[in-house]
Amino acid sequence: MRVLLLSAALAGAPAFAEHPPPLLYDEAIVPRGELLRDAPAPILPAQERDTPSAPETRAGWAATPSSLLLYDSSGTLISETGLGRWEEEGPDQTVRRRTVRGGASKSGRFAWSWENAELVRSGRSEKVA
Repeated sequence: MRVLLLSAALAGAPAFAEHPPPLLYDEAIVPRGELLRDAPAPILPAQERDTPSAPETRAGWAATPSSLLLYDSSGTLISETGLGRWEEEGPDQTVRRRTVRGGASKSGRFAWSWENAELVRSGRSEKVA
């Protein structure tokens, strides 16, 4: 890192771009360094997500923008995992927020999913229960 900075300084070129490219966070563009601690994990741009990644063989995983699909060797749908964000209101002014994300490999052999659930009590300020 020191060699990179030193060589950039000697060459007269900036070591890092003055304005690095913005990141895409869940359909909203957030510049780097601003509110990143509050932003959700980055996801693929919409044009890359809209095309499902179908498995190369008949059996395997396929990813769509709203779900992960598992097919058997005959091409029959075996399992579906829903992806997205939900809020469910509960008793005593509580709200359960759920986020499910996932993806599949290009070969369709592997898939991953991540789920986050938090229970929040609303009031003057939200408290995670």
